[in-house]
Amino acid sequence: MPLRPSAAAPLVALIALLAGLGVAQARSADAERALRTAMSLVDQGLPDAALEQLRKARAAAPTDMDIEREYVDLMVAEGFGAEVLTETAARRKAQPENADAVYAHGRVLAVAGDLEGARAAFNAALKLSRTHHWSLQGLASLALLEGRSADAIDLLKSAAAVAPGRDDIQNKLAAVHARSGDLPAAYAA
Repeated sequence: MPLRPSAAAPLVALIALLAGLGVAQARSADAERALRTAMSLVDQGLPDAALEQLRKARAAAPTDMDIEREYVDLMVAEGFGAEVLTETAARRKAQPENADAVYAHGRVLAVAGDLEGARAAFNAALKLSRTHHWSLQGLASLALLEGRSADAIDLLKSAAAVAPGRDDIQNKLAAVHARSGDLPAAYAA
C-alpha cells in the first residue's frame, strides 16, 4: 500500500510524539557518530545525506530501535514509504522470531494506515518477547488513535514496568495523562 507523505504526516507526528527519540542505548561509536551526523543533516535540511548516515548507523547497530525508528520516519517523510514497507516486510519474513523486526514492520504498517496489521504485528512481537516495550508503546499509540486513553495509559505503564529507567516512556505516560486532563497524574509520571 503506497504511503503519501502528506497523508501520513499526522500519524507520523503522533507516533513520533509517543516514540520520542528514546534513551540512547549502548551503541558503537560508529553507530552513534552516524546517528548524530544524520540528525544534524536533518536539521540542516539535507534528508538524502541524513538517510545515508542512518543506513550506516543501521549497519553498525542493526538491533538499535532508536536508529530504526529514525530511519523509518525519515523514509516516510521523504516519500519512500513503499520502499521502507517492503524493507521491513522482508526483514520480518527473514527473521520471524525477531521481535524487533516484527515490531518495525508493524510500525510502518501503522504509518501506512493499516492499524489492524500494525496491531497484529505488535501483538506478534509481544508473543515473541513479553518484555518488548516498543510493541507495548506501539499498542498504546493505536489505543490513543482510537480514543482509548485509559488503555494507552495501562499499556505505557506496562512498558515502563518492563523497561525501567527509560525516561521516554515516562514522558509519554505524562503526555497521555495531560492529554486526558489528569494533570496530577501527568506530574506524577
